[in-house]
Amino acid sequence: MVVPLAIGLLIAQSYLDVRRMSRVHGVRFAWVASLFSKTGLMSFGIVLMISALLLSLCTGGFVTFPVTMIVVLVFMIVSYRLHDRRVFALFALVLVGVACYLVWLGVGPILNELQYLFKDLGPQGRSVTYRDAVSIIKDFPLFGVGFGDWHDIIMKYNTIIGKETWMPAIAYNDTLQITAETGFAGLACVAAFLFMIYRKAVKALKRSGDVVSQALILGGITAMSAALIHCQFDYLFYLPSNAIVFMVIAGMTYRLSITY
Repeated sequence: MVVPLAIGLLIAQSYLDVRRMSRVHGVRFAWVASLFSKTGLMSFGIVLMISALLLSLCTGGFVTFPVTMIVVLVFMIVSYRLHDRRVFALFALVLVGVACYLVWLGVGPILNELQYLFKDLGPQGRSVTYRDAVSIIKDFPLFGVGFGDWHDIIMKYNTIIGKETWMPAIAYNDTLQITAETGFAGLACVAAFLFMIYRKAVKALKRSGDVVSQALILGGITAMSAALIHCQFDYLFYLPSNAIVFMVIAGMTYRLSITY
């Protein structure tokens, strides 16, 4: 969530730096000069964050990061003010910087981890837990088994070898777990909440408005998208810190979206 949000902040900072420097110099020179001010410092920070994400060998990060970057591009194109060539150049500069930094550090561990990304782990794989979650949903489709009851009911469905000593407290898929615990009624409430925010954000991006506000909306909506992608194969919202950050970003994005 932090990386796409930081990209939105970077675009806003770049716009402010260029506007400030262009009062003295030409716009083209000001854009180059901005790379040696706060814009350059933020770019360097984002390069480090992306590199740290990939070097952490987080399997979810390998999937979420490239998909999120595509989402960022899509929303930049949709935006009324952000499909500028300088914005795309800044975005490309950050990604090229990440690639160069990773090559310099050595990408061997990353390539080794990618080999196991889609490897079948047999009876110990998460796919078995997913099938058990689907079975629970089939038996309790409307209102689920209740919040927090996943831990108690999963043992009745658990088909993983050695289940007497292994109890999955989480489903490793937040969508499946919330549907199992609250049913399709709970899932519909979550979907309605997200639809309201995305609808307002996309409309705000399509309308003429302040570049800074549009950049922050871009960062917020792509940060939310990153979290929603990642939670499809991990327990992102099981951790309270992640859930709180997501709600803060969602609130910020919605507030900015309804201001104009």
